[in-house]
Amino acid sequence: MASKSFTYDLIKSIDHDPQAFTQGLEIDEGIMYESTGLYGHSQLREISTTDGSLIRSVDLPSTVFGEGLTVTGQTVLVLTWKSGIIFEFEKDNFTQVGEHSLEGKDGVSAPLTTVYSYPMALTYFPSGTRKRWIPLGVLSWEKRTKSGI
Repeated sequence: MASKSFTYDLIKSIDHDPQAFTQGLEIDEGIMYESTGLYGHSQLREISTTDGSLIRSVDLPSTVFGEGLTVTGQTVLVLTWKSGIIFEFEKDNFTQVGEHSLEGKDGVSAPLTTVYSYPMALTYFPSGTRKRWIPLGVLSWEKRTKSGI
């Protein structure tokens, strides 16, 4: 099956911190969220869509390499590479509210993808072979197979 092609119009260009090793980027309700990688430098960040400046950030533990992210309801999930951890933060204040094990212990550069069906969020993990229903607000995880929906 051939990949679908898309076109785009560049509507704005903003500066970006050259020290930030971007791994995940998402705009939700006009707010830009970025996850950065590199051991000892991984963060969850809110970036100004006006000028690219850093509004706020929270450091991930120095022992993890930050990867992709997704906004799920009122939380931001940040995937890690090789650590097998997904960090859960409140999107309004970046308070960490959870830490979850990622089976397989190897997050890759592909982003998390989330589809909503309130009060649940279906999150596809990078391997494409797993997905989980995540209750919004209370993350108790249940493994489903692709045919399990």
